[in-house]
Amino acid sequence: MPTAVEWFIKAAEQGNNDAQQELARIYDAGTEVTRDPAEAAKWYRKAALQGDASAMHRLGEMYYQGDGVPLDYSQAFKFYAASASSGFDRALTKLGLMHLRGEGTAKNPFEAVQWLRKAAEKEDPEGEYLLGNAYKNGEGLDQDMAQAAEWFSKAAIQNHPLAQYQLGLIYESGAVGISKNDTLAFEYFSKASDGGCAEAAYKAGMMQFYGQGTRKNPERGMSLLETAAQQNNLGSQLLLFNIYKEGLGRTPDPAKAFKWIYRAAQSGSPTAQLKLGELYANGDGVALNYLEALKWLTKSSDQGDKDAAILLKEATLRKAAKDGDPDAEYRVGKMQLEGSSALKTNVDAITFLEKSAQQKHPEAEKLFSQLRLEKEASQGNSDAAFQIGWKYAHGEGVPTDPKKAEQMFNEAAEHGNAADQNRLAQMYLDGNGVGKNVSVAIKWLIKAAEHGNRDDQFRIGERYALGDGVKNDMPEAARWFRKAAEQGHEAAQWMLADMYNKGEGVPKDSAEAAKWIEKSASQGNKKALLSMPLILLTKDAEQGNREAQFKLGIKFTQGDGVPKDPDRGLKWIEMSGDQSPPEEQLKIGMMFLNGTIVFKNPSKAKQWCTRAAESNIPEYQYRLSELLASGAFGSTDSLEAYTWACKAAEQGYPQAQYLVGRMTYYGQGTAKNPSAAIQYFLKAEEQQDTDAQAALGLMYIKYELDSTVSKNPKVKYWVRIAAQKGIAEAVQYQRDHP
Repeated sequence: MPTAVEWFIKAAEQGNNDAQQELARIYDAGTEVTRDPAEAAKWYRKAALQGDASAMHRLGEMYYQGDGVPLDYSQAFKFYAASASSGFDRALTKLGLMHLRGEGTAKNPFEAVQWLRKAAEKEDPEGEYLLGNAYKNGEGLDQDMAQAAEWFSKAAIQNHPLAQYQLGLIYESGAVGISKNDTLAFEYFSKASDGGCAEAAYKAGMMQFYGQGTRKNPERGMSLLETAAQQNNLGSQLLLFNIYKEGLGRTPDPAKAFKWIYRAAQSGSPTAQLKLGELYANGDGVALNYLEALKWLTKSSDQGDKDAAILLKEATLRKAAKDGDPDAEYRVGKMQLEGSSALKTNVDAITFLEKSAQQKHPEAEKLFSQLRLEKEASQGNSDAAFQIGWKYAHGEGVPTDPKKAEQMFNEAAEHGNAADQNRLAQMYLDGNGVGKNVSVAIKWLIKAAEHGNRDDQFRIGERYALGDGVKNDMPEAARWFRKAAEQGHEAAQWMLADMYNKGEGVPKDSAEAAKWIEKSASQGNKKALLSMPLILLTKDAEQGNREAQFKLGIKFTQGDGVPKDPDRGLKWIEMSGDQSPPEEQLKIGMMFLNGTIVFKNPSKAKQWCTRAAESNIPEYQYRLSELLASGAFGSTDSLEAYTWACKAAEQGYPQAQYLVGRMTYYGQGTAKNPSAAIQYFLKAEEQQDTDAQAALGLMYIKYELDSTVSKNPKVKYWVRIAAQKGIAEAVQYQRDHP
């Protein structure tokens, strides 16, 4: 009995389209016969010639892949186009992709987008994904991440892994109009990973491992990373290597670390090849093997990795040294001593140098000899120790070794005298031969100073005074300055005098300050010579000399010959004011008011102007009332102004009488009373106060004077005075009454 295939053949040969299609699928899939793509293509072609759209599409795929027919993009494009024209929607995506890549037709991103949009609108997930990609990359249309995300989302709903992965990338970093969202990024990476996307598995695994966008779960994260790594995802392989090697969240596992870095290196990654070569060169988690190290480092270096080139050079040198090459032995030993080795594994530098020296390598002999000298120096010879330290510090005949140099210098100073200790202290201060270290320098300076050298004692005093390398300690600074000063150190004498003058570290004592500054000045110390007048001025001020106190206050306020110190200056100025006559107190008040010499301070200004007014001198009472009325102290105080103006007016002070009249007229600080104001104006007018005369003239014009006063023969004179002062009503009145 004929088989089903035989019946299909009979029907197909008679032109039955369904049979041709079914026969093509059987040969294509190899389900009931041995797979034969050429035979499948033959029957797909027959079905296509009868207008079967799906057959046209599959034939296009076979030409595109070179499966059963020669690879031919032009033929693939032709059959995809025919299939699309016949209404087969999946062909739309293929046409868009070929236009995008320029396969079988001219590259045309704009045309590609048109086909992809048609496919996407037919809800083809691949079309939706590719259209999203076009929006993301700005291919054939303007870049638009929001549109990209929208089309990726449509494809993702249909479980398109690459679309899900792309959505994860968008939410991972954020984009224009799309906020960064680690939770959504993890969600999409996880979905894409479930769909077999290795890159997504790497991303999801990393986020799960570190707890980014999801609950931290290292074990689940490792499982995802392993899945991605098994699919040769390089990022996962490198991360797994790092996790297992460094023991991140687990016990280090050199074997697994080696497994993953080896697979990554085999894939051609220069970074992995570098790390694998480094493992072999260092014997790190694997047996030391210079041949393997050279092999992998060469591969990485050939791809342009500069670090690999450096390690390759050193690994080559170490292999040669291991094989007994004297120059290589010397260079490896020297590099190890200098700490310039790029490889992490240390080697016995002395052994390599000794072997090289035994083979008469001149540089090795010299260096090995130096090492023997160093050993002798360490046995207690301070001069030798210092010389060796200097050589190591400056690389004279030996590799530069700052730590070794410092060790030798310290040994020399421990067994040496004050000069050696002082020399080492200076080296620490300057960073010459040793690392700069002020606190260690102070330790050696103190040791040297304890031998009685006055220069060392002064330097220690400076350090304590400045808090440089030691805690600021003024009493301790004074103690060391005194030691040096008593031995005639002129700078120490000046510092001690300054400390007595300021009361820093010692009780304030102007007599002691004068004593030491005279000693320092007698030796020509410039600071002492310049400061003697100030010291004497301070001495006089402390003894209660008012003028000295004022002058000293001004100096500190302005920084005149002394460090500027407004608070200290204010103290002396106010101290002088306590003893000053009223005119000086008023002067101090105006200084505070105007900000001249001292800083502007309305409150202080009012305080001192009030003290001057309290002397019962009418001029100062008037000045205070005027300032209060004008708000010069920050706010107007009419009541207090009126009170002080009345005190001055009662003593016959004309300006005060005028001011009381004006305030009474306007009701400022007292009840408004024009009649009483007139009486104050008349009193001031009697003393020829022109402001009062002008006020009376203006009141005459306004008919505010009573009949008795308005008949005063002086009224026209008063009006003229008002006009002369520019009062508009008076000026107009004179024009109207020539």
